[in-house]
Amino acid sequence: MRQIMRSNAIFYFTLLINAITLLVSLSGVSAMSATHDAGACDGLTDAGRTASWAIPVMLMALMALAFWLRTRGKMLAANLLLLVPALPMLVGLVLWGGLAVLFGI
Repeated sequence: MRQIMRSNAIFYFTLLINAITLLVSLSGVSAMSATHDAGACDGLTDAGRTASWAIPVMLMALMALAFWLRTRGKMLAANLLLLVPALPMLVGLVLWGGLAVLFGI
């Protein structure tokens, strides 16, 4: 029972980190779309524009796949699937927050 609770906690924690990553990437896409006339996308190549849309789409697909794996009872696979993109973002958030505290915001 304790293992299941820990596994659920890891699942929801990594899902939260991935949701934050999704919101950040979607805000970047919407900012570029809103200011398209002003030339915000002028520095991006076609591959860069495609990647700016592909990252949120892939994150949503990854989160949906993790939920599907979880309903199938494969919690380890779901946790690992969510953990791979969540770890770099978590490290970045910890470094950013730590530096903000260190230098007094």
